[in-house]
Amino acid sequence: MRIRIYSLENEHARLSRVLRVAGHRVISDDRRLPLLEADLILVHWRWLQGDTGNDLATLRRVHAESAVWVIGLPSEPAAALRVFAQGADDCIPEVFGDAVLLAKAVRLTGRVTDSVEVSEFGEFRFLDDHRTVVRDGQEVFLTDKEYALALYLFRSNGELVRREDLLRQIWGSGSQLHSRSVDVHLSRVRKKLRLEERSGWVLNSVYGQGYRLKPMGGDRERVERAALHHRAFA
Repeated sequence: MRIRIYSLENEHARLSRVLRVAGHRVISDDRRLPLLEADLILVHWRWLQGDTGNDLATLRRVHAESAVWVIGLPSEPAAALRVFAQGADDCIPEVFGDAVLLAKAVRLTGRVTDSVEVSEFGEFRFLDDHRTVVRDGQEVFLTDKEYALALYLFRSNGELVRREDLLRQIWGSGSQLHSRSVDVHLSRVRKKLRLEERSGWVLNSVYGQGYRLKPMGGDRERVERAALHHRAFA
């Protein structure tokens, strides 16, 4: 689900991390998406109480097609009544915490019945519906080809992957693409996902043959115990 957040800076970072780990797409800072392209607007109570003239009624008009929830407000009827009067669709008192927010988000999007496929490799989580990789709670946006290449390499479980196999599997058997283009795409994948020894995963080229992606340290131990598992994420 695409979520836009209005909150103070310190709360924004924490809340973004919680939502991303849960599989949502936080678009507050994603300039590729128009302002209105959000399924849910989260407005933190403390942001509304600031001295910058933040106004819920105005926000409601701007995001007329989105659900607007106010979170983190005091557990008192007056606060809830105030935000409902200004156009909020729902509110979540601060005492309820993140668990209630995530549970309500599940109901909003219908994820219980329309699950998202998630592939996990150590600290990497591949979200198939977004073509996005989440690492350490941060989203890494890949192109379709980059995503397919990265997922294919992770699924190889440390085995050698030949260039001709990548050409056939990712670009199709009839592709006339030169193998050098594969190298360029994989160089971008290595850079975006930081596939180097200090980060726990290493993508190496094997001269004249192809590529090998290997986990290091703690990730290696986890992957050897469970190389890959798919689960329906709700």
